[in-house]
Amino acid sequence: VQGFVISLHKWNITGNKTFLGLENYVALTKDANFWAALRHTLLYVVFSTPIFMIGAFVLALIVDS
Repeated sequence: VQGFVISLHKWNITGNKTFLGLENYVALTKDANFWAALRHTLLYVVFSTPIFMIGAFVLALIVDS
């Protein structure tokens, strides 16, 4: 909750907080690096999760036998 509240402000920790509302989120959606990072994260999750799940299942079968 505190992280969300901080994200609604411009704050450099040593100074005063300036309330911006959703301006930080609007700026985020206009940033090409954000969309690239989101795409890479989603690709990682889509491809790594099945691999990890299958690996864990195989190890569980080995331990169980």
